[in-house]
Parts: sequence; C-alpha cells; structure tokens
Amino acid sequence: MSQSVLRIGRVIEVNGSRTIGELEASVDDLYRTYKSRKYTIGQVGSIVKIESGDLLIFGIVISLRMEETDSTQANTTGRTESSAKWIEIELFGQGHKTGLGEAEFHFERGISTYPLPGRAIYLATVEELRRIYAKPDKPTIKVGSVAQARGLPVHLLTNELLGKHFAILGTTGSGKSCAVALLIHSIIEEYPHSHIILLDPHNEYYRAFPEKAEIIDPTSLEIPHWLLTLEESIELFIGRTEHAATRQTN
Repeated sequence: MSQSVLRIGRVIEVNGSRTIGELEASVDDLYRTYKSRKYTIGQVGSIVKIESGDLLIFGIVISLRMEETDSTQANTTGRTESSAKWIEIELFGQGHKTGLGEAEFHFERGISTYPLPGRAIYLATVEELRRIYAKPDKPTIKVGSVAQARGLPVHLLTNELLGKHFAILGTTGSGKSCAVALLIHSIIEEYPHSHIILLDPHNEYYRAFPEKAEIIDPTSLEIPHWLLTLEESIELFIGRTEHAATRQTN
C-alpha cells in the first residue's frame, strides 16, 4: 500500500522550530487507515513527518485552526473553498535514512535542517514511532505509552532527569500531582533501594505511597540540637524579645 494515504497536507511557513501546514482538501475525516491501523489526522499531540531527501523531520501538532477565505475567488492554492484548515507543528527531531524500510533511519533530537515550504506533510507510522521512542542503552524509567500508538512505551533517561533541575507545569487540575506520583513510582519500581525526600506542604501524596513511605509531620519530626544554627538556637531557647523568651539568663 502506498504511503500516499498518509499524506495530509503541505508546509506553507517555517519560523524556527515552528512550522505551519495546510491540510489537503481531501482531509474531511479524523482518521486515515494504513496497514489495517487507524491514524488520527491533525489532532493536537499527534506526530507528523516531513520528508526532505534522505532526511525525515518529525514534529508534534500543537494547534489546529480554520481560516475563512473568499469563496468567490481562488486562493493562492488554486482552491475555492470557503475555509482552509491549518495546523501548527513543533519540530523536535530528525532521522537520517539508512535504508528503504519505514523504520530504517537513525533518529536524533533537535533540528539541523529545516523543511522548505511546499514539502508534503505525512502522518508518522507506528514503525517510525517505535524507532523514535526506542528504549536507549542507558538507565531509564518507564512513564507511560505513546498516545498515537497504544502499547508503545515511553522511557525517560534517569541520569539526565535526576541530574538537573526540572519542573512539571500546568493549570489547576491538569494532573501535575499525578505526574509527580507517577515519576516517583517509576523510580521506586526500577530502583527499589532508592531514597527520595518529598516535601509535601499540602499533604497531597500520602495516599499515593501507603506502604513505601515514612511520613514525617510536625508531631513526629525530631531534629538534633546540633543541626540548628546559632541564630536558630537563640530564637528557640531564648527568643528575639524578652516577651517571647522561654528561658533567659542575664
């Protein structure tokens, strides 16, 4: 079966790692079927590819919109539809072909060559996604699966994740706490002898680790006096003012 069924549009603008594409007029459904598997079209979070010679450029769809056009005049594409569908793509990696097969390419993060306007946009196949998300030969933790290919696991490099600062950001109710709990569970499962200190001022996580955590709160916290600084010791035993003093020797 030809990969032409996977073609969904073309590049019309490139601005750094952001690329704008126009969906083809034939795209009037949410799915395309290729090798007995359904692929979603233009959905936020789906992965697409742009071919440029021996280079495959991969990106993730981050927005989808419709732009009204004049139905009485042909637009620059020669079409007379009253609306055009646009997708915005965030480019994240590229693959250098090493053979004719779908998964015969060497994938690397980052973009060194950007696509030219007019290049065709295709849906990324499951075989290509397996290559992109292949488990590296380094310590990793499993954190989930690819939304576009259920059952295809996603791994994070443990040393790169824990060896630097990182943040999990999102609006209220978007799942930040669940993501943190998932990461910690994955680390504990992969490294059962690991030790993690979790500061939980809002008491959100005690139910997530009922048997694997030692919960320390103000009623059970014991701090040796030698751990306090001189200023902290003075404030605790003497107080900053005479009124606040618990013990004072003049």
